[in-house]
Amino acid sequence: MDYSVYEIRVADDRQPAFATPVDAVGVKAQSSRRARYEDLDEELASTAGQGPARAIPSEHLVVVVTAFRDALPTLFPDRTQQSGALGVVPKAVVLAQDGPHADEVVERIRDVFGAGDVFCRRITHRDAHAVHLLREFRTTPQFRIAVVTDLISGFSDMRAIECLLILREVRSAAYYEQLLAMGTQTIASAELRAVTPGAVAKTQLVVVDAVGASRHLQPLVNVTDASGQAGRAALERLLHRATDGLVTPQETAELAIRLARLIPALSDADGAEIRKLAGQPLQELVTRLLDSVDSDHLAPLRRAGGKRAVEDDRRVALFPLAENPELQEALLGLYDRPAPLRVTASSRRRRQEETVRGRLAEFIERAGPFSSAQLWWIEKIADVVAAETRFAPAYLDGVPFSARGGTDGFLDAFGPDAAIDLLDELRRALA
Repeated sequence: MDYSVYEIRVADDRQPAFATPVDAVGVKAQSSRRARYEDLDEELASTAGQGPARAIPSEHLVVVVTAFRDALPTLFPDRTQQSGALGVVPKAVVLAQDGPHADEVVERIRDVFGAGDVFCRRITHRDAHAVHLLREFRTTPQFRIAVVTDLISGFSDMRAIECLLILREVRSAAYYEQLLAMGTQTIASAELRAVTPGAVAKTQLVVVDAVGASRHLQPLVNVTDASGQAGRAALERLLHRATDGLVTPQETAELAIRLARLIPALSDADGAEIRKLAGQPLQELVTRLLDSVDSDHLAPLRRAGGKRAVEDDRRVALFPLAENPELQEALLGLYDRPAPLRVTASSRRRRQEETVRGRLAEFIERAGPFSSAQLWWIEKIADVVAAETRFAPAYLDGVPFSARGGTDGFLDAFGPDAAIDLLDELRRALA
């Protein structure tokens, strides 16, 4: 899928300027793949001793977020209402610097958009409920913007994302490419509408760059054409290079990106096989490869042990692939399967939604009548069952139910005694 890059620039008087699209294709055309690999080599050396990545400071956050909000109707004209306002904000990921910066970004986004806690939340490695938050972001319409400091396990399957807002410097070309790969995944129209009401289809990823990352980081792998026989041949070549011990840092980055594109298409059985052969999930293997060519990760190693320490770190990251022909064969066997698997998963999801809707109508007719407030709870529970095939009582304290009081709100809507019986009956009816 294609992507477009826009820039937000803040002048000295704090007046934001939303720039025209960056001509990423034109920039790439002026630079061969070999030249871009050489640029990455220079990047790894030149940034090794630098301090923390540059980020949008507190005093500029409001103007940047406001410019982003005001540009959305223009960026997504098919979602605009007659009033000129945007109907539903596209699912967006915002890249912040660290935990405190992310918290501040969350508050500014809520203020600027005039939205509540559910609309925008932070998801980081250290959050105790990161897995739960990722599931909510992926499956619920209310959670629109996720603020992150890094890509964590689970972000590889985020097909509904249509916007990426970059608020901190991205030094690694490989990391920048992983961001693009995450956002340029395709999604069935019905699946998109389930989490973004009013959307017709996902046509592109919109990248809004507030720090100029897109100016000096161009993709190492064409993320819109990395599958099929050409992509498989490229992966096979890289795996052979790893086996022979000849793979360069640039090729390591390319290998990680090509493997990352397999993650959204993995079935549970595929994932279990890869984990057994590699000794770790594919996501962890990809992350380890990217770390081994990331300047911030390598800086302390370079200071402590020089070039030898950096090379040893990359060798360790490559070891599960270099010394395991069975794993290589399994990965190559998966490479042509992402597109068919996504279609199958989407078709299965649509059938599940239709089945649940039919059962819901039968339940309402049989067990009703219900008030409008009660129907809200019943329909939202059905939405969860359609997306996940089950509903646990603990879900009542998550999004979107928490907005109406969670478990207490559910008990108030139906009465303490009747609520428990109704939930059991509803779960059986929808199963």
